[in-house]
Amino acid sequence: MGVLLDWDSPEQAFIDLSYRDEKALPNKEIYTMDRFNIFIFCCLIMIGSIVIASDDEDEPEITVDLSGAGFDAEEVQVLQDDEGNTILGDFDGNATVNFDDFFIFADNFSQEDFVEATDLDGSGAVNFDDFFIFADHFGIAYAKAEAQRQDPTQRANAPVFKKLHKGINIDTSLPSAGVWPKVQHDVAQFQAAANAGFTSVRVFMPFGAGTEETEQQIVDALANDLAIVICMWGNSAWAKNNIAVGAEQIAKKWGELARAWKKYPGDLVFEILNEPKGIGYKEEERYEEVMQLYNSAAQAIRNEDPTRPILIGAPRSNDPEYLDPYVTEKYLTYTFDGGKGFYDDTNAGVAIHFYNPRHEDGVNFAMWIAPLPEDKKWKPIVLNKITTAVRWRDRIGVDIPIVTTEWGCWTFP
Repeated sequence: MGVLLDWDSPEQAFIDLSYRDEKALPNKEIYTMDRFNIFIFCCLIMIGSIVIASDDEDEPEITVDLSGAGFDAEEVQVLQDDEGNTILGDFDGNATVNFDDFFIFADNFSQEDFVEATDLDGSGAVNFDDFFIFADHFGIAYAKAEAQRQDPTQRANAPVFKKLHKGINIDTSLPSAGVWPKVQHDVAQFQAAANAGFTSVRVFMPFGAGTEETEQQIVDALANDLAIVICMWGNSAWAKNNIAVGAEQIAKKWGELARAWKKYPGDLVFEILNEPKGIGYKEEERYEEVMQLYNSAAQAIRNEDPTRPILIGAPRSNDPEYLDPYVTEKYLTYTFDGGKGFYDDTNAGVAIHFYNPRHEDGVNFAMWIAPLPEDKKWKPIVLNKITTAVRWRDRIGVDIPIVTTEWGCWTFP
């Protein structure tokens, strides 16, 4: 973004902006008129926005620390109202959305390259969609984050969740289960992962798979000082029957595994169910059924092993957008250890997945060698997924570990 200047009038501001961009847009006269007309149009809308927003005071600012994920602090500022709705527009960081912010916005209007702060909807372009978001909050003054934010209740989560920070999916087959064109499991794969610096691996266990082969993967991982996540692929027959059938079957399976594998240390993690959409739970009206599967399995595990680390996902494809309202104690009602529940369970974490952005043909960009189209950019889309999960955790007020167990790209080994 350009350097902020002191202009005598809004019109002069647009003239200066057009002059500064003269090399990029040779037709200075047309550009100046376009910018001025945009300014007049925006002012008219903003007058209405000021009236509407004038009663909103002391909106809290929440700053999400994602510096470890490769984002700068300025890129991850999230502003929310009391109901958790995102509020944006304070580009200069003075805790008020005003004309200073508007001039910053105007400086980038119609740009087709991603502009980190002013591309409010993450579309990869600064346009009127972003302006309407900005205008919605014009005139709002925010309280600073340090004074207003309510941090989630801190708790001593199981140490294995930190080992999952550096993990890799090893999507191999087993003799009795899996897709045959895949590479078969070999301990050398885990050794290579450990030598590469990974501290955890994640493998898949179809519902009907033999437990002996999966147990060998557990032994191989622990022998290489790797935490291991066992992720269950569900049974597509569950979605075709009464939910009670699936809930009973998944509970029985996980209960048996929890009892048989209780001898293993806390570096063994159970990811209860992978992407329910893939086994037939596609419609939102069935998401409550999905949570019955998770809850039944969690209860069965806790009945056998109250301290086994588990990962619970959201409906659909474990999308972070569905953490709220589904991954809450409204739907996760399991109890253990004298009445403790999901929010008390320091051995429970949440798994999220996202494969965005992706090309219109479904090919994920990490495998796509062509340039990204202008409406698809990495950072805003990935950032949106992460901050959605963080906002869910802030809303429930519990410091539950969030682990992205699938993201970005995939291909058969």
